[in-house]
Amino acid sequence: MSLLLLAILTITLMLLLLAARLALVLLLLLLLRLAAGFILIGHDISPWSSGSRRWEAGL
Repeated sequence: MSLLLLAILTITLMLLLLAARLALVLLLLLLLRLAAGFILIGHDISPWSSGSRRWEAGL
């Protein structure tokens, strides 16, 4: 019984670590995209803004 509990806890921990790693990678990609837009254009382009500023900048 304790071996089954240990297996369930191990699988749960591995899934939580995988989800945390995926969230961290997505956050880093978003930050890199925002930083690249800030460097290229001179102001922040967020994914929620309209595309007109990006179009004017030639991206």
